[in-house]
Amino acid sequence: MSSRSVDPGDSTRHVSVTQYGIWLFEQLHPGTAAYNNAGAVLLHGDLDEEALAAAFEAVMRRHAPLRSRFEENDDGEVLAVVAPPAPTSVPFRVIDVSQSANPGAAADDAARGDWMRPFDLATGPVWRVLSIRIGPRDCMLVVTIHHICSDGASLGILFAEVETAYRAARHGTSRPPAPASVGYYDVIGQREHGPGRADADRAVQWWRAALAGVPDGIDLDPLAVADRTPTDSTGAAVAVAVSGQEPNDFHDRCRRHGASLFAGAAALLAIVLHLESGQLDIPLIVPVDTRDATSASLIGCFVNNVVLRLRVDPASTIGASIADAGRAMTDAVAHSAAPFGRVVAEVGAGQSSSRMPFSNVALVHNNAPTGTADWAGLRLTRHEIPVAAVRYDLALAIGRGADGGLHGNLEYSSRFSVDVARELARRWTTLVTVAVREPDTRIAELGALPRGDQRGER
Repeated sequence: MSSRSVDPGDSTRHVSVTQYGIWLFEQLHPGTAAYNNAGAVLLHGDLDEEALAAAFEAVMRRHAPLRSRFEENDDGEVLAVVAPPAPTSVPFRVIDVSQSANPGAAADDAARGDWMRPFDLATGPVWRVLSIRIGPRDCMLVVTIHHICSDGASLGILFAEVETAYRAARHGTSRPPAPASVGYYDVIGQREHGPGRADADRAVQWWRAALAGVPDGIDLDPLAVADRTPTDSTGAAVAVAVSGQEPNDFHDRCRRHGASLFAGAAALLAIVLHLESGQLDIPLIVPVDTRDATSASLIGCFVNNVVLRLRVDPASTIGASIADAGRAMTDAVAHSAAPFGRVVAEVGAGQSSSRMPFSNVALVHNNAPTGTADWAGLRLTRHEIPVAAVRYDLALAIGRGADGGLHGNLEYSSRFSVDVARELARRWTTLVTVAVREPDTRIAELGALPRGDQRGER
């Protein structure tokens, strides 16, 4: 291996096409945190940090991606070097901010800083845990995992397994998770080099036709602050929320047009982007979780991006646009067997101007658990860390909350001002109301975002 030799007991496995793309991005952008995934919970009660560290170690032994590092060999092939599932030191760190003037704010700053700290994929580890003491019986627990070995669902799986393992370590009332019978690298090997290869080949051919002539992203330059670079991966987020009866009514409206609520959300986002850019052909990046019954409980990079290509017709109505988005979403998901990296390599010739292939805007299904839980006497609450790094110019993450409302956020690159982000979020939520009450409104009747002060500094 190019960085250091494989230790006795380590094994090497082939990485997936998606993992290779992430690895390559890291080589081209050293020191980036764009592919760091971070999740946080607030814990209230008497925390046993030794038992907590033991719980994370139990989970680390179960999942090979958490024991992996990634190197390029002398033949130019990138391999995962996997340490054996033996007792090992978990990257677990404890800090105390309880004496700060504002412990909560200090904890958020520490969490954000940990999120922004890059990983060394060649030496590992590619994940870490930070326990931040806020008070005598309160702490914030932050887990940061590189996307090369995880995805959004992985954080939920990890926290659930840590809870089980913590109970076992604390009280011995339950067993820690058993080793996975089928591992992540076995699953991706079957998909990309085994029987699943034929499905991927057919899907690539479909994408070749579906993406013919697709534009290279969405022109958002008129909304950007002139002196900010489009390659900067720093950013922030503004909240997006629709409450009351309206989310249910919007869901019903989408169903009447043969679309899911998520597809309806995509249609409205495409309309907003059309109004601001003037483009009629709107490509969006949509991450799809490709787990099945075999891999449902595995931590790993199972997400696969698809391109949702929506064509906006100014003479059409909002309702018709939702129906079109529903059909486009169904087709895109049905062909998600093609790894995004293959689609980029085999279909995306000429895709160069946007920071990410095919589009600079993403739509994400926000299905993170909400509410509170109990960890062997600890009260746990999910906590949102202030967004630190972004992969796209804009990314709308939206989903149904425990209260039935639509909740999420609009992440935006630092090349835009917070005023622009807030106005775009407001336009999207306003369109939810219009879609419910006046679905026959034609897109040409809707106005564009006001210019001038909306482009002011953050």
